[in-house]
Amino acid sequence: MNDLPLEQTWMVLVELLTDLRKKNIEIDPSIPEDIRMAKTTINFYKVNPSDPERMK
Repeated sequence: MNDLPLEQTWMVLVELLTDLRKKNIEIDPSIPEDIRMAKTTINFYKVNPSDPERMK
Protein backbone atom coordinates (compact mmCIF):
# COMPACT_ATOMS: atom_id res chain seq x y z
CA MET A 1 0.00 0.00 0.00
CA ASN A 2 2.37 2.76 1.22
CA ASP A 3 6.09 2.14 1.72
CA LEU A 4 6.77 5.49 3.40
CA PRO A 5 6.75 5.68 7.19
CA LEU A 6 3.78 7.63 8.54
CA GLU A 7 5.83 10.67 9.53
CA GLN A 8 7.37 10.94 6.07
CA THR A 9 3.93 10.72 4.47
CA TRP A 10 2.77 13.49 6.82
CA MET A 11 5.78 15.63 5.87
CA VAL A 12 5.06 15.19 2.16
CA LEU A 13 1.51 16.44 2.77
CA VAL A 14 2.77 19.44 4.73
CA GLU A 15 5.23 20.33 1.97
CA LEU A 16 2.51 19.97 -0.66
CA LEU A 17 0.23 22.24 1.34
CA THR A 18 3.05 24.79 1.67
CA ASP A 19 3.74 24.71 -2.06
CA LEU A 20 0.06 25.18 -2.87
CA ARG A 21 -0.16 28.19 -0.54
CA LYS A 22 2.94 29.74 -2.12
CA LYS A 23 1.16 29.48 -5.48
CA ASN A 24 -1.90 31.22 -4.01
CA ILE A 25 -4.07 28.17 -4.55
CA GLU A 26 -7.18 28.24 -2.41
CA ILE A 27 -7.24 25.43 0.16
CA ASP A 28 -10.31 24.24 1.99
CA PRO A 29 -9.86 25.17 5.69
CA SER A 30 -10.56 21.59 6.76
CA ILE A 31 -7.43 20.28 5.01
CA PRO A 32 -4.83 21.87 7.35
CA GLU A 33 -6.98 20.76 10.29
CA ASP A 34 -6.98 17.19 8.96
CA ILE A 35 -3.21 17.27 8.48
CA ARG A 36 -2.73 18.49 12.08
CA MET A 37 -5.01 15.71 13.31
CA ALA A 38 -2.98 13.17 11.33
CA LYS A 39 0.21 14.32 13.08
CA THR A 40 -1.50 14.08 16.46
CA THR A 41 -2.68 10.57 15.63
CA ILE A 42 0.83 9.53 14.54
CA ASN A 43 2.31 10.83 17.80
CA PHE A 44 -0.42 9.12 19.82
CA TYR A 45 0.32 5.82 18.07
CA LYS A 46 4.10 6.17 18.61
CA VAL A 47 3.65 6.21 22.40
CA ASN A 48 2.80 2.49 22.38
CA PRO A 49 2.25 1.00 18.91
CA SER A 50 1.44 -2.46 20.27
CA ASP A 51 -1.53 -1.24 22.32
CA PRO A 52 -4.63 -2.69 20.61
CA GLU A 53 -6.70 0.37 21.63
CA ARG A 54 -4.39 2.57 19.56
CA MET A 55 -4.86 0.40 16.47
CA LYS A 56 -8.56 1.30 16.11
